[in-house]
Amino acid sequence: MSTLLIDLGNTRLKSAWLRDGRLQDMQAVVHHGQPLTYGLESLLQHPPERVLINSMLGDAIRRSIQQRLDELGIPGFWASSQVQHGGLRNGYQLPERLGSDRWLAMIAAWQSHQGRPVCVVSCGTAVTIDAIAADGQHQGGMILPGVQMMQHSLLQGTQQINLDLQTQPLQLFARNTTQAVQSGCHFAIVGAIRQMLEGLVTDAEQTVQCVLTGGDAQAIAELLTWGEVEYRPQLVLEGLAIVGQNK
Repeated sequence: MSTLLIDLGNTRLKSAWLRDGRLQDMQAVVHHGQPLTYGLESLLQHPPERVLINSMLGDAIRRSIQQRLDELGIPGFWASSQVQHGGLRNGYQLPERLGSDRWLAMIAAWQSHQGRPVCVVSCGTAVTIDAIAADGQHQGGMILPGVQMMQHSLLQGTQQINLDLQTQPLQLFARNTTQAVQSGCHFAIVGAIRQMLEGLVTDAEQTVQCVLTGGDAQAIAELLTWGEVEYRPQLVLEGLAIVGQNK
């Protein structure tokens, strides 16, 4: 069965084909708020037998995509957060209110690292950090602005900060304003992750696995010096594939 996987984030449309249990032909495009026009329509030119979709873009876009799938006669499955999956237990007071992208990322990370504490980090427009105990209990998490959003906030909220748009090397002790802002925003995220990692440790012999995904994940991963760090750019699609195997 040919299955198309779609992950609609705030900025990009990520896609992959699931064939023989493996993700293939992965790609990402900026969708400009119009995923049917930018990205999805071209993927549907070779109609799959079904489409599995994770979307963070709201009901209006969901309805327009579902209408198009109905026109083409393609079954569509929309991901949502559940109470539990494969030993992973949702820690939200209202499990359905947890973002489906976070839930899918946790499913993929947990499947790879069952039996040890896992910290799952998505570094995109916003940064989400979720903690999973060694027994599979989701402890909860935090949400904070992403790197670009932090920088934009500083520019909007101050009159004396002007940034050179060219990215500069990240330094703990920055010696110009652009470098100071860029480093400050990155290290703020690193500090939040480290706080979560330390909170997961209940045994002195225990090592926490940190799994990162998202557009800024590589830069953040290079700054983490605590715990075991793994970068997996397609983590949400991996989780979508796992959930979709039973659909």
